[in-house]
Amino acid sequence: MGRHKRPRSEVALVTVMPDPEVYMSGLSKQVMALSDATLHIQSHELPVHSFILAANSPVLADLFETAFTANDSTVGRAAGSGPKSGRDKAMIQLDGDSVTDMCTALRYCYMGCNLSSPDRPKLSNCKEAAGLVRVAHKYNMQGLHCEAEKYLIAKASSNGGKDMFEDPSSLVEWVVLTESCKLDELLAHAELYMIKHTEVGFWQEVMSRNSISIGCFLRVLRGNVHFRQKVDKLLQNQLANASAAS
Repeated sequence: MGRHKRPRSEVALVTVMPDPEVYMSGLSKQVMALSDATLHIQSHELPVHSFILAANSPVLADLFETAFTANDSTVGRAAGSGPKSGRDKAMIQLDGDSVTDMCTALRYCYMGCNLSSPDRPKLSNCKEAAGLVRVAHKYNMQGLHCEAEKYLIAKASSNGGKDMFEDPSSLVEWVVLTESCKLDELLAHAELYMIKHTEVGFWQEVMSRNSISIGCFLRVLRGNVHFRQKVDKLLQNQLANASAAS
């Protein structure tokens, strides 16, 4: 009799487990070993402490509660037993997330918990901040959302916004992010940059992306008309003053 083959759908994916020290920096090995949950993202497994993440995210708190309740019901153990008493770890599948972005968010969750750590996390670039704000918005991590938003607003406020918005394709990506993640102040910076830039080539590139909402487009259009009227009036006054001086 031939050997039974496992159906293709049951073949387990090869998992890659990033070093927890990437996001648990500053915690002792003993504390790391007390993790009671695992986040599955793409082909990665991230060991975590449910109470730390639950304190930062009500969404994850609900997921952990559901997973632990299911575990307790399955094995017939009393709810509320801790990992030391043999409670199964909660396995949480997170779809549509980047493991890099999640590790950044976890680093903030853990360092916020470990206030004695000298290595408080700091965002190093706009891409990292964008990833953090996506995770924070999806899982309702208010503190992380504010942290990333403050960083991005500071970047948008420097050098007239050129560092973030000069490339039209990047600008459209920022607008999409700000609208989807409710970053109203950052959206205002992006819209103001568009209002002040009236070059045909710039706008052709922006509109070719076809990703800006109608509301954003209309606000920029109205602002652009108002801005051009102010510029025209300023030029007329300068010309009048020059004529009077001559």
